[in-house]
Amino acid sequence: MKKRLLVTAIFFSITALTGCNLFNEVNDSLDYANEATEYINTLSDFSSDLPQLMEEAAANPEVEQQLNERLNHIETQVNEFIRMEPPAVAEDIHQQLVEHSQKIDQTIQQVTNNGEVAIEKLESSQMAETIRNMTSLLNQLENLGL
Repeated sequence: MKKRLLVTAIFFSITALTGCNLFNEVNDSLDYANEATEYINTLSDFSSDLPQLMEEAAANPEVEQQLNERLNHIETQVNEFIRMEPPAVAEDIHQQLVEHSQKIDQTIQQVTNNGEVAIEKLESSQMAETIRNMTSLLNQLENLGL
């Protein structure tokens, strides 16, 4: 009788732990998908604003300063995302996003010099296309096995 009770208790303990682990994996996947989606949306918003910002920055030093601040903010977010640890289910998509993020980071470094934005370099960069490529990964994020 005691053996049966002990075996039953062990079985339920293992089942409960396995269930908790599965719950944590799903929760981690949801958290990652939400953070990555927010990150991509921030980049997409920046990409949408970029043409107008560049046009206005060419004629107005204040707008050029705003553009520089936005680039610095984007660079910070890019680097934070690159350092993020994805859940196992998202490792492949995270790697793709990291590759695109590294391109964006490199572009930002190439178009800024001593805190000044080289608008001509930014105009000829592939930043907007890289961000569009990242945006195309949103469907995969939404379907992270959830």
